[in-house]
Amino acid sequence: MKNPPPASYASLEGFVAAKLIAEAITRTGPNPNRKSLVDALETMREIDFGGIIVNYGPGIRDGSSYVELTGLSKNGILWR
Repeated sequence: MKNPPPASYASLEGFVAAKLIAEAITRTGPNPNRKSLVDALETMREIDFGGIIVNYGPGIRDGSSYVELTGLSKNGILWR
């Protein structure tokens, strides 16, 4: 991609969500289905995706309590 879109909180959140679902699908085994995906997610404790920790389990559906103040400049540059 020649000109990737500017970084944003939404793109970071999407990246973490993609990594999460890829890891969950990997954990489902050779024949993934809805139940095996839910079971895989429920075993994901303290998974570190580059500094953002996610945590799922039976009854734990929030994933992460990570909060950070983030802003974008007028020209789309991410700052904290």
